Amino acid sequence: MIRVTLLVLGLLAVVLAACSQGPTEPASAQWSVLDDIVGTQAPDTILPPPQYPLVVGNTWTYQGGLYGDNYDPPEIEDQIGYAINRASRVAVHDLEILPGGATAARVAEVMFGGNPLTTPPDSLVQINWMLNHKKCLYLFGWDGAAFAGATPLKESGTIRIGGHEFESIEHARAAVLGNLLGEKDPQWYDPPRDALQFYSFRAGSSWLYADSLELPFRIEKHCTGFDLVDLPTGTYLAWTITWKYTWAGEDDYDTTMETVDLVGYEGLLSRRINIIGVEGWGSGGDYLGTWDHHEYWELTGRGLVEEISFF
Repeated sequence: MIRVTLLVLGLLAVVLAACSQGPTEPASAQWSVLDDIVGTQAPDTILPPPQYPLVVGNTWTYQGGLYGDNYDPPEIEDQIGYAINRASRVAVHDLEILPGGATAARVAEVMFGGNPLTTPPDSLVQINWMLNHKKCLYLFGWDGAAFAGATPLKESGTIRIGGHEFESIEHARAAVLGNLLGEKDPQWYDPPRDALQFYSFRAGSSWLYADSLELPFRIEKHCTGFDLVDLPTGTYLAWTITWKYTWAGEDDYDTTMETVDLVGYEGLLSRRINIIGVEGWGSGGDYLGTWDHHEYWELTGRGLVEEISFF
């Protein structure tokens, strides 16, 4: 079984201002103004950027999974194919004093094989330590030590993305989300990473999330738009945050890897991860073929301790 994780935007699941029940809408007069500006960007005077109250007891649930497709040659699907549907619940726990003396909120994710409201979790997937300071959400550390289970080629070979080798899809997708699996768990980031720069929530803004000293590539986050989005749980105001990757020693963005988040006042609304052209190699060094890796998550529910209005 593959253990998958939903990092909270560098990020496991972030805690945005929201009401405890249903999507919060501005007053009708404000809503009509927003209708005129969606697709561009709301001025701060009309729509302030999200805030992230990391309140103990806040929870989010997500439904999603990961799968491979476009196997070439097609017969390798029988050997390494996968399609996993899962549910996830993210919760904010107590503040903790971290190595070095910093204090941050412990945000943990558990994974379910069934309905997260009626079945017990079958794995603790990961922990993030996060803190708001001024106009930024910081990620202080990440622990993915709970990763377990079989992954494609985990026992019998390796994979390559862009010519770079990873032990498994699990290791590759952790790196794509800015983390490393293995002996480096848990990881502490000094200085902490800018998970989200609230003041930069404008179409066209960008910031560095992780550099190639920590990973095989650097990761930049770009705010590429603002719009109304429809999900099964309702209609939300959302910013699109696109993660872009540049391999160490190269200048251009890698077009075969992309992570796209929709972030609203209710939290992380959805995430899509695509890695195109994954190469599989057997334990003897024999080339097996290629496939595309996809991952998706959507918000299905939330329970927020505090009621916080839009304005």
